Amino acid sequence: MKRRIPCQTALALGALAGLFVAAPASAITPPGTPPTFYCDANRPANADTVEAQLNTRAKNGSATDADRGNQPRWERATASFALQSTGSDPLPSTLTWAFFNGHEIDRYLTFSPPHANYPGIFIGSYLPAGQPQLPANHLYYMRYRFKLDATVNPATYKLQFPANAHGLANLRADDRVVGVYLNGKRMMVTPAGAFTLGGGAHVNEQWKTGENELAFAVYDTGGGGMWLGVQSVTQSVCDWRPAPAAAATPVPTLEGWSLAALGGLLGGAAAWRRRKKRA
Repeated sequence: MKRRIPCQTALALGALAGLFVAAPASAITPPGTPPTFYCDANRPANADTVEAQLNTRAKNGSATDADRGNQPRWERATASFALQSTGSDPLPSTLTWAFFNGHEIDRYLTFSPPHANYPGIFIGSYLPAGQPQLPANHLYYMRYRFKLDATVNPATYKLQFPANAHGLANLRADDRVVGVYLNGKRMMVTPAGAFTLGGGAHVNEQWKTGENELAFAVYDTGGGGMWLGVQSVTQSVCDWRPAPAAAATPVPTLEGWSLAALGGLLGGAAAWRRRKKRA
């Protein structure tokens, strides 16, 4: 008899026999350091760029390089969700996140190309043979955080994503993307082609100055392993603006009773000085 999996069962990924192993000391891109993006008009020398940093690639797309590039900038939710084939709207606020280290799908190194290339360009999980594998028909959340400099107009800023199709330079997932999120708001379920994020008519459809969150929901039907690939993202609209002036420190004001008290203190001090002179 086939056991029925409860629809809303959440599985703690940590219980799946080390689904995501500890981050190695050799990871060169440190986790917890969101890149800051600028417009071309005022980008400092050697600053991060969307084209170089917003992707799931190790250094040079290498499957074996010790430098895991941008992979350690990504995070995954530590729970997966059974039989939920569409990402929630909004992104659940109760999720707990942990950083990738870039070695979670190293098992693909034992496969023939192009699968052997996957560890260099995708993030996800594929445990070694003999260990408990990911269950079938589960949903997973992954996110990427970044900052917008104060000189970027957040209301018009747009990120351009390639089509969700076969090809190593495209947005891809195993099995499919089922939610795309801008700061927690689900903007679409499964992209039908190339798409942009940001620059919407409403504030919750726009990026913001400071820290932002891009997230994806991925549904995997077969179990065993799953992955997400984000490649070739560009900032299609970036309008420069002068950085807003820092807010001035307010000058304390004295109410009427405070002025009266201050006057009394000053008057008392003057009387004390006169008495001291006569003495």
